[in-house]
Amino acid sequence: DHKGPILFWIQALGQLISEGRNGIFLIQIISLTITNILWYKIANYFCSSKHSIYAILVATSFWMVFFEEGNLSEELSLPFLSLCLFLTIKWIHDKERFKSQKIFKISFIYIRNLFKNYLISFT
Repeated sequence: DHKGPILFWIQALGQLISEGRNGIFLIQIISLTITNILWYKIANYFCSSKHSIYAILVATSFWMVFFEEGNLSEELSLPFLSLCLFLTIKWIHDKERFKSQKIFKISFIYIRNLFKNYLISFT
């Protein structure tokens, strides 16, 4: 098995919440809910609330096909990647001045996600 230790720690947390698959499933639901909320906020920059909801429904239907039975590292990575995308789009859309603190936050989240994926996939 090529999964790293962080994924097993997250699964152990799920087992502490509830034995069996229910605890892990709850963590996945929380992760994908956060992702949906962020994607909704991103979609609101480009279209109306009604169309944003439709976009989330379409995206969720694709998740049901591609994520199969769940328990994948992608489900845990999506909130962090979505947060980076949201912060970048918000920064560009609001035409804020270049602030090194904001760029540092976005970069930190990307780097954190890179190392998380490294520890999940390659250790």
